[in-house]
Amino acid sequence: MPSTRAKRPKLHPHRFSPMKYLVLLAVIIIPSIYSGILTWANYDPTGTIDAVPAAIVNEDAPATTATGSTLNLGQDLTDELLSNDSKQNFDWSTMSADEAQTKLENGDIQAVLTIPPDFSANVASVSENDAAAAQTAKLTITTNDGSNIISGNIASSLGTAVTDTLASKVSTEYLNNIYAGFTDIHDSLGQAADGASQLADGSTSAKEGSDELVVGLTDLKSGTGELSSGASTLADGATQVNDGAGSLASGSASLADGATQVNDGASSLASGAAELNSGATSLATGADSAASGAASLSDGLSQIDSAVSALPEQLPALTEGTDSLASGASDLASGAQSLEDAAGQLASGATTLSDGADAAVTGAQNLADGAEQLHTATGTLASGAQSLSASSQTLIDNWGNLTDEQKLAALQQLNAGASTLASGAEAVDTAAGQLATGADTLVGTDSSGLTKLAAGASALDSGAGQLASGATSLSNGADTLSQGAATLNSKAGTLSTSLGSLVTAISQANDGAASLASGTSTLASGASTLADSTGTLSSGASTLAEGTSSLASGSATLNDGAQTLAEGTSSLSSGATSLASGATTLDEGAGSAVDGASSLASGLNELEDGNTQLATSLGDAVGQVPSYTTDQASELSAVTSDPVTIEKTRLNEVSTYGHGLAPYFMTLGLWVGAIAYFMMYPAISSKFARGGHSGLRTLRGALVPVLFMGIVQGTVMSTVIHYWVGIEEVNFWGLTGFAILTSITFLAINQALIALLDAPGRFIALILTVVQIGAAGGTYPIETAPAFLQAIHPWLPLTHALEAFRSLIAGGSIGIATGIVWLLGWIALAVAGTALSIWIRHRREDKAEAERQARRAVLASA
Repeated sequence: MPSTRAKRPKLHPHRFSPMKYLVLLAVIIIPSIYSGILTWANYDPTGTIDAVPAAIVNEDAPATTATGSTLNLGQDLTDELLSNDSKQNFDWSTMSADEAQTKLENGDIQAVLTIPPDFSANVASVSENDAAAAQTAKLTITTNDGSNIISGNIASSLGTAVTDTLASKVSTEYLNNIYAGFTDIHDSLGQAADGASQLADGSTSAKEGSDELVVGLTDLKSGTGELSSGASTLADGATQVNDGAGSLASGSASLADGATQVNDGASSLASGAAELNSGATSLATGADSAASGAASLSDGLSQIDSAVSALPEQLPALTEGTDSLASGASDLASGAQSLEDAAGQLASGATTLSDGADAAVTGAQNLADGAEQLHTATGTLASGAQSLSASSQTLIDNWGNLTDEQKLAALQQLNAGASTLASGAEAVDTAAGQLATGADTLVGTDSSGLTKLAAGASALDSGAGQLASGATSLSNGADTLSQGAATLNSKAGTLSTSLGSLVTAISQANDGAASLASGTSTLASGASTLADSTGTLSSGASTLAEGTSSLASGSATLNDGAQTLAEGTSSLSSGATSLASGATTLDEGAGSAVDGASSLASGLNELEDGNTQLATSLGDAVGQVPSYTTDQASELSAVTSDPVTIEKTRLNEVSTYGHGLAPYFMTLGLWVGAIAYFMMYPAISSKFARGGHSGLRTLRGALVPVLFMGIVQGTVMSTVIHYWVGIEEVNFWGLTGFAILTSITFLAINQALIALLDAPGRFIALILTVVQIGAAGGTYPIETAPAFLQAIHPWLPLTHALEAFRSLIAGGSIGIATGIVWLLGWIALAVAGTALSIWIRHRREDKAEAERQARRAVLASA
């Protein structure tokens, strides 16, 4: 019997055949098909994530921030995700929580982003000052590893990007609040800056003032050097004053002796003035008597003139009277001349005494005034020295921190010199006081001292003048009286011899008597004046004696004051000169110091105002800046450093990446296993391919090996994956059963292709391998694949086996039921194809058998 095995077309290398080149072309393009389809399928899966469906469940409620603005971050995030056209973003749609959960479990969506109700409130809590109220805002993204583990990873990365974006917004909100606070702080710190500017200006002024103060104090130091030199000069002068004090003491002793002699002379003058007063009184009395006698003589002469007849009898008596009168007149003239000379000398001496007394009073008054000025100046000097000492001590006390020890030592020397100067000034002041007291005593008052002496000398001078005038008048009258008496005496002599001449003589005598009466009257007036003047002279002499006594006492006091004054005046003068020079320099330096101190004070006032404003503004700024404890700061830092977190939830989560890829590799392995099986074994066993078997038996005989191999491959693979690889499936037996079903399906499909098409069927199986790998979505979601692959994805058996394996390993029910249906359908289709191939083969064999029978019949009939 001829063989019924299907004959393969023979390709002869030297015979032209279209099939030959078609097969060669197919072999050539297999690598290109594999590389091209796989690369195409995985060209840029992350660039087409926008085709992966995902859901947003927004349950957030708006919240109010610390600044009063409304924060609706959940809606903002939703709008951002929905409007984002980025290729790296999911294809988001909003759903309720229940709807999203159902679709995620069914594999209709790959991720669910849940925004909780308190999301915006927690974000706003970061901007509050209450650290305890700060809460981290949380998002939840849920994926299903049972659907696609890579989708979970992508969703996780996307969730991280979302949280980073939100964290940036939260940080922006937080920083806005901080910067808003900074704005207020800036205003306060601006005022603080103004205060600080004033502070700086004040500090500058203070610095300039301090510079001037340093310069002034430098000058002050120079002045203190000169002052020290003056103190040395003062010490040297003290020695010279000591010598001068000896001379002054000697002179004051001589002055005391002279004052004693003056006192003695004044006493003698007082005694002589008293005697002169007594003689003048007697003279006045005699003058009065002479005036009375002269009047009587005049009367007598008048009577003589009238009674000349009786003259002879009375002539002898007249002669005697005239003789006596002439003799008395001569004596009177001589005494009046002596009195006139004495009065002239007395007047000259009184004038000299009066002038000397006036000069003494003036000198004593000048001395008293000078002593008073000296007393005042030395008092001022002592006060200034004490002030200088106190000021330098204050400077030492307050300047200790502003200069070095050498300056401090110099000022201490200044203080010591000033103290010594104050002590010397006090001694000079004491001496000047004593000198003033002596001068006052010497000058005296109206009833004592040179003042009283001057008054007495003036009175003596006046009386002496009056005495001289009276003496002159007395001398003139005496001369007249003497002449008249001489004439009378002469005429009386001739009277006895010549009565003829008597009348003439009597007339002349009468004229002389008249002159005598006038002279004696003048003499009486001068004598009275002399008496008064001598009284005044006596009183002035007494006053002079008392004044000279006071002069002696004052000169003694002056001697004592001069002794004390001599101790310091010369040195004081020399030292005061140096001191004045140093004080001038000191004053200039002090002036500079005062100016600097004024600038310093002004600057310090500005400094105080600036400090006050600075303190106030900074106090306001401090009040606006929140203060946290360490725990609060740590808590707030933790929240603000990670303000938004995402809670990544994986439904049916697997522990390793291998769990996610195992379904892909398992389906691929079973498909390759099916191809390998039919590379070793025929699609239909040769035993059943021979004739004599029915189609059903042939079909059964073809399917039994497929069922057996499917059971073996599926069982072995799941066992190896579980026990050797270590994949922890949630349903091992379910995975094993579905692996057996998948293996049978893949074997049946390959059997049908080879049974129907033979070698081209094997080629198609190879092509289906790469097509299914690209369209199965084994790594990235199918939504990331090109549209053609997405279109054929649900029709391919490997797709449904892959989805079922994922659910059976990770958990869930995605693809199990549908996978069973689809695989059974593919099995039915493959069995039908195998049955068709058997039917075709049987028809071909039946036709060939009929032709053989016909040929045999023809041969038999022939």
